[in-house]
Amino acid sequence: MWECGSKFPARPYLVTSDAVLETFYAAFAALYDAMEHNELTKALHEFSRQGMESAREKNAPKDAIALFETGLALLDSTTRSTISPKAKIETERVENASGTDTSLFGKILDYSDFLFVGNMSGIL
Repeated sequence: MWECGSKFPARPYLVTSDAVLETFYAAFAALYDAMEHNELTKALHEFSRQGMESAREKNAPKDAIALFETGLALLDSTTRSTISPKAKIETERVENASGTDTSLFGKILDYSDFLFVGNMSGIL
């Protein structure tokens, strides 16, 4: 078997199904990461910001306000100077991802459940 215009024989290449699936996975993972970064993060940021503002306007319980403040602080560290001390503590507990303590709503929470496990595709 000769390639057109070549002095050397062409080499047949075997493409297996696992090579195709791995290529598909890599493309899908990259697309998902980009979508998550561009769309989901923005949507969560806006949800947390609007929730925090609405809770403050309606004089919601401080725990509810702290919940939105914590979410916003986890997404955008520049907002930490404007959040309550309770939300700052909760943000640190989530980021440290260790130990068991009482959460914002008075329930015992295992903060190690917030530890990333598995394939995070370049996040870490």
